[in-house]
Amino acid sequence: MAVAIIDVTTLKSKNNLIFEDTFKKKKRRGTIQTGYSKKMKRGGNKTKIIATLGPASNNFDMIVRLINTGVDVFRLNFSHGSHEIHKHTIELIKRANKELNTHVSILADLQGPKIRLGEVLPLTVLKEGDTFEFTTSPMIGNNKIAYITYLIFQAM
Repeated sequence: MAVAIIDVTTLKSKNNLIFEDTFKKKKRRGTIQTGYSKKMKRGGNKTKIIATLGPASNNFDMIVRLINTGVDVFRLNFSHGSHEIHKHTIELIKRANKELNTHVSILADLQGPKIRLGEVLPLTVLKEGDTFEFTTSPMIGNNKIAYITYLIFQAM
């Protein structure tokens, strides 16, 4: 299945939504075109349109416009925003689905572990084939070993 990820932060138009095609980086009105298919039609197509909702687009009217334009999945980025905001957005999507008799999905993009590399000596270079070690003991790294902040790593 091909996936078209559409930037919906630039939605300003009278009757048509403006999408930015991430494959060709061209703005298109109404029908979405991607590198995978000529035209995206509602239903039967294996390509799905995923729209990320954020502060500029998580209101009921915009969600309805996006569904009517052909969005198949709404992505919520759980790295940003509060639980209350996401709960409200999910309720809006469910309400729009019910009122429009649609089945647009919700994709919860959850944050993974943050692994940070500690300080490393200037001009440190790793060469192909070198053995390199990670440690959870704070230190200044070099081309043999470096400190990472992921404490669960030490239990592995």
